[in-house]
Amino acid sequence: MRNALSTKLKNNSFDAIISIAVFHCFLEKDRKKYVKELNRILKNKGFLFQLVLSSEDETMKKGKEAEQNTFVQKSGIPFHLFTKEELEEYFSNFKCLTFEHHKKKAKNIQIAVYTMVLRKKIS
Repeated sequence: MRNALSTKLKNNSFDAIISIAVFHCFLEKDRKKYVKELNRILKNKGFLFQLVLSSEDETMKKGKEAEQNTFVQKSGIPFHLFTKEELEEYFSNFKCLTFEHHKKKAKNIQIAVYTMVLRKKIS
């Protein structure tokens, strides 16, 4: 996943990017880098689809808490559980087209994710 923080892709390369279950796998110091990289490679008015874990998700709270709301699993991969406010802050340079919170109980454990469709503002 280190490549996602600094790709060798050209600026303004993509009309759309789908980021599913990637953003929540970074520690705090790398989350801003990831958003900056997405912003760099996405064309003006390009679309970003984002799916991340919600702070209401209970499936990843089993690991060791490395940072606030970030739990490292046995695999060594961190999973950050986002609040709506955090996501709004990280993606403030994008226009939010849709923002949905999906929750489901499975075996008495809450699964919760956010999905977002964002559009890059003209820079």
